Amino acid sequence: MNGILNFSGFVFKLLVLVGLLAQSCSSPDKAGIVEFSGTQYINITSYSTYELLASGIDGKLAAFLTDYSLLIVNDRIEEEAFTYLYRLEDGKKIDLKITENLLFVNGKVRSIKLAGLEDSNFLDWFDSAESEALQAVRIIEINNENLETHYASLLSIAKLNPHVSFLNLEDNGGFTELQSITRPMVLFLSDYFTAEQINQIDLSETKLVYVSEGLSPAVIEDLIMPDIYRLIADDYGDNTARLMNTFPDIKALSILENSTLTNLSTIEHLANLHELHIIFGDSINISGLANAHELEVLTIVGDTLRGVENIKNLKYLNPGIIDQKQLETILSSNPDLVFLNLLYCDLESLEPLEKAGGLKGITLGGENIDSLSFSPLAALPELHYLGLPSGLENEQETMDKIRSACPDCIIYKHQGFCLGSGWLILFIPLLLILLLAKKHQMTRRYKF
Repeated sequence: MNGILNFSGFVFKLLVLVGLLAQSCSSPDKAGIVEFSGTQYINITSYSTYELLASGIDGKLAAFLTDYSLLIVNDRIEEEAFTYLYRLEDGKKIDLKITENLLFVNGKVRSIKLAGLEDSNFLDWFDSAESEALQAVRIIEINNENLETHYASLLSIAKLNPHVSFLNLEDNGGFTELQSITRPMVLFLSDYFTAEQINQIDLSETKLVYVSEGLSPAVIEDLIMPDIYRLIADDYGDNTARLMNTFPDIKALSILENSTLTNLSTIEHLANLHELHIIFGDSINISGLANAHELEVLTIVGDTLRGVENIKNLKYLNPGIIDQKQLETILSSNPDLVFLNLLYCDLESLEPLEKAGGLKGITLGGENIDSLSFSPLAALPELHYLGLPSGLENEQETMDKIRSACPDCIIYKHQGFCLGSGWLILFIPLLLILLLAKKHQMTRRYKF
């Protein structure tokens, strides 16, 4: 009898273990730190926050990403910027390779750029590509001048890969067969769209919608998009509240450059919200987040921030400008923080960070960063990624202190919020020129 009971207990434990393994395989982490490498110089800009990251001397950087994160990738050598849609299936280690027309992510072409470039590289790749390679493409940026040349190739890709998203295709004066056979995961909406044009697209599998200023909310209120994951509202002003009613089940929301937003009452009904970014508001009261039980990723950047005691159980946080006392409150309420962005915080000490033993990544900044003691970083056993303001790498004494406190950290540059409204739709090829033009404007408001 005892043998039977012992065997039954063993079987029960085995079944439990198998169940846990199956659950872990079927339910991957919703967010995490993603490490980028593969080219000596990497620039990555987030559509969701306007933040620009640049690789350090070892050619690596890290970003905290969730599913359907949309990024601009540039290697500062080719000078061409690619739009890259990150998916969880891409993993937490990303190896990049950039050629003239193609962005390779872990060996697969994920983005194609046909804007102002030579045709030979793309045509050579397309002619030799197998079906599996064509099906891996997620984003293709079109150019008016070469659309006719590439149309047959693009049509072949769209037939094999209906989830591919075309950028700038609407600039060609009308919707084509390419839209009629695709179900794009990414949809860019701006003021040149009409409801009739949008309704020609099958939006049943669209996961990310980007809305810029000038587009009437009435154009999208009647759209049928059953399972939107991410919404980005860029400089949308008072119409942002109407968007919230149109997409009540979204899991990720970005509200960019909206000075009319002073509290979060317009988003309190978003019960499934997992990720929230509010950039360049004025005085923001975040008391409305007290009931946001699913929220794990938060960026709140405004002139002042009130209600930090309501920020709880986050994995990623960028609180904008906060003081020492607010930092201590935040760390007490968020023991599971994985990444903390303090780029704009003039702190008296880093000692409160010792409470956050699970931190794997930190971004530091502030005007008095040179005077800080970095020894508390040594008390963080899992710390592996460290973002610093651009220019600090030239201050040898400070860098020596940082390296001493965190000798195994991958150090990269955090350029801050460098971009302004509407640039993403325009998608200017020479991204660095735009960054330099915008940097002075943003520096006046958020010094680093």
